[in-house]
Amino acid sequence: MIDWEKLPAAMAKARAAAQDEKFKDPRDGGSCNLDFAYISATGIRESTAANHGYRVFKAGWHGRVMRVYSGEGQADLNYRQVQAVAKVLREEGFDAGVYYQID
Repeated sequence: MIDWEKLPAAMAKARAAAQDEKFKDPRDGGSCNLDFAYISATGIRESTAANHGYRVFKAGWHGRVMRVYSGEGQADLNYRQVQAVAKVLREEGFDAGVYYQID
């Protein structure tokens, strides 16, 4: 289950980590991708996620997920930012991961 009370603070921390990645190296070379960070949403109602500003959907072999962050870039920067977000969310106790898709 998702701790909805803890999620806003965790997302703020995760977004800060994504910004740190951008400031460390703003370059965005490499292959375009549609990667995004997610939290596993098994058993979460779509209406519950929507009430908190998120959308639940099936993402291939990842199963039902709640997309929580897409990076600001379209290649390497996006990759680094979504990695940072997922890492922070896992550290905060969420079942988070990264969905990878090359454009």
